Amino acid sequence: MLTEPPAVPAQTHGRAGRNLPAAIGIGVGLGAYVVLSLIFLPPAFVVLVSIALVLASVELHEALKKQGMTSAIVPIAIGSVAISFGSFFAGRQEPVIFSTTSVLLASLALTVLASMIWRMPKGVAGYVRDIAASLLIIGYVPLLGSFAALMLAEGQGPLRVVTFMLIVVMSDTGGYVAGVLFGKHPMAPKISPKKSKGKKINRR
Repeated sequence: MLTEPPAVPAQTHGRAGRNLPAAIGIGVGLGAYVVLSLIFLPPAFVVLVSIALVLASVELHEALKKQGMTSAIVPIAIGSVAISFGSFFAGRQEPVIFSTTSVLLASLALTVLASMIWRMPKGVAGYVRDIAASLLIIGYVPLLGSFAALMLAEGQGPLRVVTFMLIVVMSDTGGYVAGVLFGKHPMAPKISPKKSKGKKINRR
């Protein structure tokens, strides 16, 4: 009589709930890229910012799509890159021809206009809803993300960026460590990724 092989237990990564060696390796690699690009080739850092903005825009696009809102992700992705590089080079140009404010506003306006035109062939039905999704992504991701390029373009730009990143990293790491050591119950069970929750909650 044939018997089923014993089930292989799922691999776990300790109380942290994540593969810490892989996470540390990725963090060290990205950290090295950031430091080297800021010191020797600032435009390479803007490339990393652009990639991050595109990925974040796509992720938000997919989340909104599940709610029946379809954004114009193609012009938004292109606009994210244009906004980042436009803001960076406008801040470093000598002599000053276009201000960083005018370049940033022009890039945002063109991204919004391109998103509206991109959606037109699909017709009137759901147009306002989809454009609202596009405007949300544009205002939340590339607009806020462009400040990284703006900081880099200013005097002592690399130091500004490093300081900003250290604050974010220390805040995130501090919350993670506190959750691993002292956390028992998630603050928002439906939202929390439960990466640092030590015990399971029994629901009856």
